Amino acid sequence: AFDYSSANELLAALWEVNHTIGNKILMVTHVPYAASYTDHILYFKDGHIISELYRSGSDRRVFYNEIMNEAARQDGNR
Repeated sequence: AFDYSSANELLAALWEVNHTIGNKILMVTHVPYAASYTDHILYFKDGHIISELYRSGSDRRVFYNEIMNEAARQDGNR
């Protein structure tokens, strides 16, 4: 997806497939906005999981804020 509209459509379609059909999707991204469409995020450093976030049914925008807070916390730990 090269533009904002296409990216939103793709992420929404992946969300729908995941929740309607029940297929699991593994997405690797450094983009918090894209990550906000997921249910579970693993943070890695040097090949080890250092943190996790779960969506817990919250609104995507609420989850996005949680992701940004975790990113700020991780930046503070560097």
